[in-house]
Amino acid sequence: MAVQEDQGLEHKLTGKCFPGILQLDKGQAIDESQLSPLIDFVNQRHDCADFRLICLIKAYFAYSNLLSPQTLDSLKNCILNFKYSMAEPGEDGMCYWSENHQILFAACEYLAGHLFTNELFTNSGQRGSKKAERAAELIANWLEQRMLYGFSEWHSNTYYEEDIAPLCVLVDHAPDDAIRKRASIILDLLFLDMALHSFQGTFCPASGRCYQDQKIHPDRADVADILTHAFGWQKTPKENFDYSRLSALFLICKNYRVPRVIVEIARHVPANPLEIRDSMGLNLKEIYREFPNDSKN
Repeated sequence: MAVQEDQGLEHKLTGKCFPGILQLDKGQAIDESQLSPLIDFVNQRHDCADFRLICLIKAYFAYSNLLSPQTLDSLKNCILNFKYSMAEPGEDGMCYWSENHQILFAACEYLAGHLFTNELFTNSGQRGSKKAERAAELIANWLEQRMLYGFSEWHSNTYYEEDIAPLCVLVDHAPDDAIRKRASIILDLLFLDMALHSFQGTFCPASGRCYQDQKIHPDRADVADILTHAFGWQKTPKENFDYSRLSALFLICKNYRVPRVIVEIARHVPANPLEIRDSMGLNLKEIYREFPNDSKN
């Protein structure tokens, strides 16, 4: 498969989802050509293809009855021919290893494997059942590490969107009850982070990874629609959100709701200044304790 040159940051970070996903969620047919740019992007294996693929997998899981046979064939071929890890053969321009990409690729592989259990995934030569088994372990490890150590992309008003999206699809569609429950718990932690570290409806604290424009203009943050919908700071009709963003997968999520206590924390206006403390990662003493065998080397 020929891999095109990288298309640049602006193109990679726009059009991650498709606006018609809201209409599909309402049970309405759409102009299916909206899916073509996402399918083409994934087939070319550009960086951030996993952002698009999780949306396409969501569409196949949830809305197959509303899509034409031609579109379903294109989606199926896209899913079966994708490269899901660095260990698989073939050229690509994709980043696999940062925190958000880890859960995105693992969720895509896990859900794709369950969609097509007995089908052959052409790039790896594995059946879907094998891919689902492999990815389930990756997901379990990622969820456990977030529970124990927090996030390397901590308090990020960019990358929290890219964690929330695959977790929502897992909560809605993972066959494994344990994965659904643990994904929901990590969503609780993410929303607690955002509730504790927001100010007057914006989330722009010190963070592990961030970008200048979103720091200067927090209303443009990638998590803006998520925050508005989760905490109700503005009475925004669902139709007014941007469904070309990954946050669409939270906006249409069926099986996760932000706990009421976290919403109340977000909306609380304290009478006096508060100091909020949390911890992400490990200090050196904790590393020695957690990994005693490795630390000796």
